[in-house]
Amino acid sequence: MALSGVISEIKNGKLYIRVQDDDGVCEHCAVRMFCKKSGEDGKSLVLEERPGLKCGDSVIVEQEGNILTKTTLLAYGLPLLFFIAGFFLGGLIPETALPQEVIRFFCACAGLLAGGGLGRIGAKRLSLKLERHFRIKLNKAQ
Repeated sequence: MALSGVISEIKNGKLYIRVQDDDGVCEHCAVRMFCKKSGEDGKSLVLEERPGLKCGDSVIVEQEGNILTKTTLLAYGLPLLFFIAGFFLGGLIPETALPQEVIRFFCACAGLLAGGGLGRIGAKRLSLKLERHFRIKLNKAQ
């Protein structure tokens, strides 16, 4: 989904784009998690400065590469996968004084923690490269 906005400020290598929320488009946008409420002016999106853009330019910001799916898989899919793997790997441990179900449960919980940690590390790395997932097109020059 595309967002339209106006570049309100450029400083320290960052573009501050005031998002125009016409007809509640922000509610259905995958980029909304990266927008910040900026008082009565509405929402603003902060991205790296791009060449050829000036303050007052009307722009269209589009999401590329389906960042929302990637972050969802890192946050939920990876821990679930590790939980299931831990459950099945727990079945390989021979039964001792603890019943097999308890061993599997603890192994699954350990897998869940490991998957959650790896998902968090992956999400942090993805957030460092967030800029490549947004395209800014000039709609109307100032």
